[in-house]
Amino acid sequence: MKNKEFKLIKNGYIFEYDYNFGHINVDNELNGECEDCIEVGMGIIFPDQQSFEAKYNEWLIKGR
Repeated sequence: MKNKEFKLIKNGYIFEYDYNFGHINVDNELNGECEDCIEVGMGIIFPDQQSFEAKYNEWLIKGR
């Protein structure tokens, strides 16, 4: 089974998820520096695009 990876650039941030790491990296689009890591929990065995979008949208709404 191929590992899931998702990447999106939105509102000046790069959101990137790799199943091997178990969290979403949030990098600043301008300087590439790490801004935050969004924990997704080990309960998400088969992550999908919708779960990924829900997590980064929640992060954006909370303002980090």
